Amino acid sequence: MVTGKLFRLPGPDNTSTEPLSRLHIYLAELIKTKEGMQLASLSKDTAPTATLDAKGTFAFSDVPPGRYGLMLDTPQGVVLLNQPDSGGDLIVEVQGGKVTDLGDLKYKFNF
Repeated sequence: MVTGKLFRLPGPDNTSTEPLSRLHIYLAELIKTKEGMQLASLSKDTAPTATLDAKGTFAFSDVPPGRYGLMLDTPQGVVLLNQPDSGGDLIVEVQGGKVTDLGDLKYKFNF
């Protein structure tokens, strides 16, 4: 299982956070290119998917073990999310029978 919460920075009062809701979020399979780079490959038909609730919470269940990228389906299209603090790759490691809690993820979104 993979869980977490997704927030927009800043929130309505321009200082706090605002939970995102009613958007779909996906776990995209990470694949390696011949050059050794990792790319996120998403098929909305087969990828693990969840919907953000009113508090921004998401939960994926029955996810096969592996490495995934977290992708958000926005009004402008699907975006690959990065580490909120560092901007580095956000790689979700799923191990069989364990819960992976991504915690609170806070981003500046333009939608």
